[in-house]
Amino acid sequence: MKKDLIAMIQWMQTLLLFSGILLTPLHALSLYIDSENPCPGDQRCWEFAANIWHMEGKSEALRSGKAFYFDGDRDNRLELLIDPDDDLGKLMVEVFDPQYHPVKRRQIQVEKRRKASIPLSQLGTGKYHVMIYFLKGGKKAKVTGKLYY
Repeated sequence: MKKDLIAMIQWMQTLLLFSGILLTPLHALSLYIDSENPCPGDQRCWEFAANIWHMEGKSEALRSGKAFYFDGDRDNRLELLIDPDDDLGKLMVEVFDPQYHPVKRRQIQVEKRRKASIPLSQLGTGKYHVMIYFLKGGKKAKVTGKLYY
């Protein structure tokens, strides 16, 4: 009787898991960041490239959601090269504290490929999560950048 109950619970868990996978939008299972790693020769820099294509409006955390420890330096910033793919592009950058309370939010609107810089020195010393995502852009919209923390 107990084994049957355990087997039934395991079967229901499997069914719920499978149902959840089927109900999850396909894009939620995809990655948006093509590459990211520490900048060569700079301990306080993180470079990344993201190819958003048809994933507009889906957020992505740099460093797989792990927090960056900002040293409070006045040169802390995010340098971006945004390519909206010949369409009006809207890129959102959000910074959260360790409890995921928003501390900075910036929307950048571009019509053609251009650079952007977001100062982050006002964050001070501490751990922060950085999210970057497109609200709008062409199917081949992309962004590359470096986070100096």
